[in-house]
Amino acid sequence: MQREIYWCKECNSPYNDDTNKCSICNRKGRKLSPDLRPVFAKERALLEYFGINAYQKESVWTNSRTHIYYIDGEKKRLPPYKEFREEAEEIRKYIYSQKEKIEAYEKEIIDNYKKQFLSSNLYLKKLEDKAFKFTQE
Repeated sequence: MQREIYWCKECNSPYNDDTNKCSICNRKGRKLSPDLRPVFAKERALLEYFGINAYQKESVWTNSRTHIYYIDGEKKRLPPYKEFREEAEEIRKYIYSQKEKIEAYEKEIIDNYKKQFLSSNLYLKKLEDKAFKFTQE
């Protein structure tokens, strides 16, 4: 069974919980996707190329099977692959020109994700406790 990932507006973070309540603030969130992954600095440069401000946002996630990104909980869509192919050289040049900016933001981005994974850690701890109780019965 695939679980949904929700967005907590209060904590500005995704979370995964059977009760649809954020493990940090205990508030209900809204459904995002069953599959999310973090977006790091180089990919954020790609978003910037297409006019989507993503560098200084705390929380940027993507569904790895689509062109959908969630930036501080707001849904953004990249253009179709055709545009990527047509602009491949310009995209490469743009990302290369952003090398210093990418390097400057990478550590900050990673630190922000570490904080956001706290809610997942709490959820995983609850699952672990549930599994231990089940095996002891």
